Order: sequence, then structure tokens, then C-alpha cells
Amino acid sequence: MGARPPGQGASARDAGRKRMIDHTYLRDFGVHHLRVRDPFSLDEFRALLSGGAPFDDVDMPPLKTIIIDLRGVDLSGLTDAEMRRHAMFKSTVDKSITNVNCAYLVDSVEAQAKVRLALVYSALSDVTSEAKTLVSERPDEVESWVSGLMPETPPGLVGQLEVLKDGPARKQV
Repeated sequence: MGARPPGQGASARDAGRKRMIDHTYLRDFGVHHLRVRDPFSLDEFRALLSGGAPFDDVDMPPLKTIIIDLRGVDLSGLTDAEMRRHAMFKSTVDKSITNVNCAYLVDSVEAQAKVRLALVYSALSDVTSEAKTLVSERPDEVESWVSGLMPETPPGLVGQLEVLKDGPARKQV
């Protein structure tokens, strides 16, 4: 079964399923924020990268910088094999989607290690470079990194990240 082209709605089968990834476009900062919740699965990331649900209803500006907020997500169940498969899948996706600046916000050293290992697999699959990624437990470090990429970024990103950590996702802020 192929992925739906961008713009098509979610199927009836997907309609009752709770989304574990929420998207918010932080217009003032020019950053896409993806808040991930448990139960975590790489399948939803693959759907996003394929242009299908869960974000096909969002009129997203071009991807330049993404913050993937994994705070509160248990990554311990991700296996090396799953991460390698995901990296291989990402290598088949248009680089304008996968080779973007991406900050991963995590809540533990263990989560940092998992994300860094996944990034090694992505680099080995020629998906992205280490220079375009940051993995941190500190929202202020993420804000500093984003500001370094886009000097016109106004202050206040840390506050937005804290609001989005547990709050309801909004499509555009």
C-alpha cells in the first residue's frame, strides 16, 4: 500500500486513531515543532516523511528547521534494527525533507544516546550530516542553536517550547 500524496485526507481507518506526533508551526521563529508522545512508533514518522497522515491537513511552509520534542517519550524500546530500517527508509525520501536543520529535545542521557545512535545510522545512509543536528536536554541550548542558524529569530523560543511540552498542539502559533 503506497503513501497518500500530500493534501489527501486521512483514511477512515486512521480517523479514530490517536496521533502521537503533534505539529505546530512557530511562525515567529520560522521553526516547525513536532511534539512526540508515547506510545512512540517510527511508523508515524514514516507517514509524515511519505507525505501522508498525520500532517496532510497542515499548509506547511518549506522545511528549514525542525525541533523534535521527545521529552517524556520512552525510547528504550527502539531497537538498532528499527533505527537502521528507519534510516534506510529516510534515504529514499527527497532530501529537501530529510536533510534539514533538526534539533532533538530529550529529557535524559539515555534518550540522547538513542537519538545520537539513530543519527549515526542516518549519516551512514547519507541522509543528513551531524552539522545539521543538535541533541540536547536543554531548551535554552536549542534556542541558541536555532538563533545561530537564523539570526533574525526573536527571543522567546524557550518559553514556547515549555508551553508546547505538555500543552495541546496548535497548527500555527
